[in-house]
Amino acid sequence: MKFYKKLYMSEYYKDHLNKTGKVIKKIRRRDMVNNAYIITLREKGGLMDIIYAPRLYNKYYPADELYIIGIAEDYESAAYLAGKIALDAYEATGSYDVYHFIKEA
Repeated sequence: MKFYKKLYMSEYYKDHLNKTGKVIKKIRRRDMVNNAYIITLREKGGLMDIIYAPRLYNKYYPADELYIIGIAEDYESAAYLAGKIALDAYEATGSYDVYHFIKEA
């Protein structure tokens, strides 16, 4: 599991940075985090997935392969954040290919 060095965060996590660090540590250790959705990057198609953090606790979930680019406190905030990431990619590259936008940053 890898985290994007310029991790996108919802307003809640921006306002509570001390909680963000704790949540990231818990996600890395696969400890229980109930109030987090993570946005991950797919290699194919430059798409993103929104995953409810407790799904990572399943020992069969391929969490080691995840590249986390965003974190939010609820699904609505995660969807908004994913839209913002796509818009940032479009403004920077003229394409909605988030994969290349993130990897080139």
